[in-house]
Amino acid sequence: MLKSAAGIDILDIPYKGGGPAAVDAISGQVDMLFSVVPLVLPYIQAGQLRAIAVASETRSALLPNVPTVKEAGYGNVIGSAWNGIVAPGGTPQDIIMKLNAETAEVLAAAETKARFATLGMEAMGGSPRSFAEFLQAETRKWAEVVKATGVQAQ
Repeated sequence: MLKSAAGIDILDIPYKGGGPAAVDAISGQVDMLFSVVPLVLPYIQAGQLRAIAVASETRSALLPNVPTVKEAGYGNVIGSAWNGIVAPGGTPQDIIMKLNAETAEVLAAAETKARFATLGMEAMGGSPRSFAEFLQAETRKWAEVVKATGVQAQ
């Protein structure tokens, strides 16, 4: 997405995890990496890596002085790591609603929010329908990126 928006030529190197990618960035084997903030934060704080921008919609609470990619002039480059809870297709609606209610209660707890904050995450909840709409929007967004850039599975 950034490659296309910025008109830059960068080569994607697949890694089996963020740790090896961070080590290669620190050692100069690669020039840059995209990573979740908590993984690279210790290296940034130690001066081994320099944060250039975050790809989230807003600045990271863990790196408040680091601008977003949008602030850097690439407003359509937004991509955040997220987690969600899903159930097998055909799960009865009453079970879905109970799981959703219980999950919302846990996510609303102060201790959950505090723990998530230490990981650079925000505890969010919502209805099963809103999550389904989010998934559909993410699928459309990334399908457009794949189509526009010709990305191939490796």
